Amino acid sequence: MSNICAVAIAILFVLLGIGGMSIEAGDSIRYIATDANPPVTFFDNIAPDPYLGTLPDDATLTVWVNDSGLGDSIPNAVRYNVDGGPWLPMTPGPPAVNRSFTVVIDLHNWTLGNHIIVANGSDDGGVTYGPGFQYEYLITDITEPEVTFVPPTPADGAIAAIGTQITVRIHAHDFVDICSYGGGATLWWKNSTETVYTKNAPMMWDGWVQGSNHNYFIDDSSIVEIEYAQVTYYGLVWDGNGNVATSPERLIQFGDPWICLDPGWNLISIWLIQENTTIEQVLSPISGKYDSVQYYDAFNSSDHWKTYSVFKPNQLNDLTDINHTIGFWINATEWTGLSFDGEISLSTNITLKAGWNLVGYPRCEITGVDDVFASLPELERIECFDPAAPYRIREMESLEWLSPNCGYWFKVSADCVWTVNWW
Repeated sequence: MSNICAVAIAILFVLLGIGGMSIEAGDSIRYIATDANPPVTFFDNIAPDPYLGTLPDDATLTVWVNDSGLGDSIPNAVRYNVDGGPWLPMTPGPPAVNRSFTVVIDLHNWTLGNHIIVANGSDDGGVTYGPGFQYEYLITDITEPEVTFVPPTPADGAIAAIGTQITVRIHAHDFVDICSYGGGATLWWKNSTETVYTKNAPMMWDGWVQGSNHNYFIDDSSIVEIEYAQVTYYGLVWDGNGNVATSPERLIQFGDPWICLDPGWNLISIWLIQENTTIEQVLSPISGKYDSVQYYDAFNSSDHWKTYSVFKPNQLNDLTDINHTIGFWINATEWTGLSFDGEISLSTNITLKAGWNLVGYPRCEITGVDDVFASLPELERIECFDPAAPYRIREMESLEWLSPNCGYWFKVSADCVWTVNWW
């Protein structure tokens, strides 16, 4: 009777898909529980969803496989495919009856639109892959390209010889191949010495590609100036989905800085950082064409005026150095021009003393007087050089602007710091 019951139970296990039997020596029968059913596969998530063209070009797919029930086998593998393509493996999580599997998918070569992802799993009970779970995934692109300048583009603030052709190369990274799908790039530049002066140079793709999973767009264009000029430029890149990106602006200067000096007194400033600030070195290009230099030191209450005279022994001159933060008077003995070189300062702090200060202007572009007052609450008055005015200075009006090469008188109500940004 007992043998009949055992056989009945074994048949029941087989019908349920969870059992089998083994006959041992003698009269005993051993029943071994097995798992004849495939595990249940379902998606936990795929992120980001939908994909919007952001960088980097990948998404993480997570799939859970559940094999709980009689037998409780552990899922040991999950595979997936996209749009009916080849099956690809996923990475398993910690062993469990309800186990997760993940994979990082490179989306860059996927086309825009909806895609069907299918996943299925197997278990350690000997069951092969069961029916797949299907998921619809949307790929779209609303993200602008990433844009940078790369060599041989000169460094920001570089100085080039007049007439030199400067090569500018733009590197753009986007989800959609910019050149192949209706995108492109343009180099724009502006000569800041003109009231309105713009140029548009279309750029051509040179086929340069870098990286195994991403498309890059890179191109060359050139800038040439036949006279002294400070040029700002930037790159504009767009893809075939209407996303537009603009690079940060850069500056290049054609020709060394040059300050025109009329005979007599001139109020000027050196707006680049000097490696050697001694007055003899800074003014060496016009040696013999000036005879006196003066600077007002607001912080020396006992002796504000510092002087350098070519007629005095060096030990009697109390003005020994010139830097990019100060304005100074120079008496030219003939028509001449002072050229100089140096490094730019992206941001310069000029400390001011309550009352009058003689300051430089370490900036590559003009700034409106109203903007200067707005940036410095303590500022009460600005005076500039005017050869036709008494004492060659006058008060500046609100619609005027500060310019490179010039020195200025600032009157402030309290000690403060004026921050001058290069841009």
